Amino acid sequence: MKNPEGSRRPAPVWALAGVLGVEALLVLAYFVTVIVELFRGDASDVVNGIAWAVVTFVAVLWVGLCTVGTVLGRSFVRALAIVWQLLQIAIGVGCLEGYVGTAWAGWPLIVFGIAGFILVILPATNRALRGADGHDER
Repeated sequence: MKNPEGSRRPAPVWALAGVLGVEALLVLAYFVTVIVELFRGDASDVVNGIAWAVVTFVAVLWVGLCTVGTVLGRSFVRALAIVWQLLQIAIGVGCLEGYVGTAWAGWPLIVFGIAGFILVILPATNRALRGADGHDER
């Protein structure tokens, strides 16, 4: 796929799209798990289960939008992806400290978060995700 200048997108953009795609699939799988637990009655509190389902659905939309935007070369992706990666790193640290989830889930969250963050701030990625005139879309 070509960017507006007619040149091919650099490898870091495709790597970022891959990382975001994997994250989107994993968040979608977690959303399905939350829904199954909610309907099976495994959720400790129905109201909290519904709230958690809504939050994970928003996360699915967020990461999905980041993935599609990266593939299409949209500049808005940079801000969304940076915020998502930082949130993911924070959740991973929370897992390691025992505040959320399980400790084994913390390291993959941190590793993917750092990899995605590095990919989104690389100069090649920033150049490729600018608007057609070389400036951000506003």
